Amino acid sequence: MTSHETDRKSSADHATIRVLVADDDPIFAATAASCLRREDYVVQHAADGYEAFEALGSADFDLAIVDLSMPRIDGFRLIALIRATPRMRMLPIIVMSSRNDVAAIDEAYALGANAFQTKPINWALFPSHMAGVIRTAKLIKDLSGEVERLRAAAKPRPRKSAA
Repeated sequence: MTSHETDRKSSADHATIRVLVADDDPIFAATAASCLRREDYVVQHAADGYEAFEALGSADFDLAIVDLSMPRIDGFRLIALIRATPRMRMLPIIVMSSRNDVAAIDEAYALGANAFQTKPINWALFPSHMAGVIRTAKLIKDLSGEVERLRAAAKPRPRKSAA
C-alpha cells in the first residue's frame, strides 16, 4: 500500500467522514459523489450556495467542496458565510472551479479556502489530496484547542485578600 493509500484509508477508517459537495452542475456533483463514495466517504450534494449553507447549518460535516460559480449564493459568499459562523469556522473547504484566474484563486484563499483545485479534477488523485486537507484541518483545530487551554491556564488567578 502506498503512503497516499495509507493516508486515505486511515482518514476514512477513524470515523465516518461527511462531505458536502456544493456545485450547480449535476454531472460534476454525481461524479464527485461516486468517486468519494467509493472511498467510503458519506456525501451530500447541494445545488447552490444557499442550499449548501442550509445543509451546513443543519448537520455536521468534515469537509466542504465548493464551486465558485453557483446561483443564489456563489462560492465566494458561501466561504465567507462559513468562516463568519462560529460553529463552521474550522470546517476545511476545498474549492473546485473551472475558474483558473489568479484573482479568483487569491480571493478564495483570502476568504478562507484551504485548497483550490481547477476543473477538470483528477479523481484518481483527489481522495489523497482531500485526506491531506482533512488531516491538516484536524491538526489545526486540535492545536487551536490546546492554545486556548494554555491561555486559560496562564490567566492570573485572583489573589486572596488578607482579612
